Amino acid sequence: MGRQSVAEVLRGLDAADVSLDRVGSKTESIVQCVEYSHSNLSEGAQGALLCLALFSGFIDRNDLENYVKQLQAAGAAFAELSIEALDGAVQEAIDWGLLTPVDAENPNLLTIQPVFPYFLKTKLAAQDEAFQQALRLGFKNHYEGLAGSYNQLMGSKEPQQRQMGILFCKLEYENLYNALQIALERQESPGIFLKLDFYHRVQNDTNNRLPLAQSVCEVLRNYPITLKSGSVGAEIVMAFDRLSECYLNLQKYENARVAYSQTLTTLDELRDIDNQWKQIAKASTYHQLGTVAQELREFEQARTDYQQALQIKIEFGDRYSQASTYGQLGLLAKAEGQSEEAMQQLFQALTIFREFQDNHSLAMVFRYLSRLYQANPSPQLPTQISTLLGISEPEVMQLLTHVSQE
Repeated sequence: MGRQSVAEVLRGLDAADVSLDRVGSKTESIVQCVEYSHSNLSEGAQGALLCLALFSGFIDRNDLENYVKQLQAAGAAFAELSIEALDGAVQEAIDWGLLTPVDAENPNLLTIQPVFPYFLKTKLAAQDEAFQQALRLGFKNHYEGLAGSYNQLMGSKEPQQRQMGILFCKLEYENLYNALQIALERQESPGIFLKLDFYHRVQNDTNNRLPLAQSVCEVLRNYPITLKSGSVGAEIVMAFDRLSECYLNLQKYENARVAYSQTLTTLDELRDIDNQWKQIAKASTYHQLGTVAQELREFEQARTDYQQALQIKIEFGDRYSQASTYGQLGLLAKAEGQSEEAMQQLFQALTIFREFQDNHSLAMVFRYLSRLYQANPSPQLPTQISTLLGISEPEVMQLLTHVSQE
């Protein structure tokens, strides 16, 4: 092989220029190529690169300093590790083609030769348990921090920052997923899942969002009740809520009902958490159960769920979110042919949106009211709207007529 890098050898294999496959499969040959390149690294670099054994697909060289700090904090096995040693090892791995810059403009964003992590894991298996556990803990903690940063970027109002957050989630997806698996095995916070779920949501990627939510919630179901408290318990509730939302969006209504019911059960198991947060979460869940029942045309059950949601929202002063429940009760009454009841419920929603100056939602509800009014005029609605908006009844009538014709 001479001084060929692993990348050069692999290119030769792909072009059938190298006949290493006489001694085994192509996969075995590739592993031999990686081992050859690895053996040409300095002894210090070989040791330091064990720190990369849990990475898959991608490494951001810019984040290595923080990664080293997380490893140092995770266990005594990494007390002597320095950023200089790890960065130098990374450079040697780049020189031998084990790591490759994504492009010339981003030399610190590195892709990993696919077999390299597998190779490093075989070396990692020979290390003692303390080393392995400290590595897993440091890796998880590193990516919990990065997941929060990427989530913040994706939620930014600046388009460029949103795109950057989406890009890094895409590049780092395997690493984030690996860190999540470590957290779940340790029965710790599923917070990374919530960030990955948000990534799928902003990408409108329901097909990948659902399997992830299913697999995570299957593990969370087996968390002991003693762990379902405080912030971890709240995140478990949010995980079940995300699974329920996936089912609802895919119109898998019976699955959604089961998942929302699991959310309520988990809420009842929560300890050491703010009661108002807990009750508002219950109200939201009952509201969603009402939506499920309404979609299934189980109108009585839908009304019961909405009323339960509304009662909690009123009791705990969640004024703004009452509007959405009043709105659903209005649409429910409309579906049942109860036009007057529908208009009164929608007017309640209109009132709240007016209070909070949510003009977009106010306009949407007003359109519903206008169409209902034109089909079944109500003697009291124009007066109510006139008082609410501070305009004359003739002006209200003009609005109702105009909007209904849009």
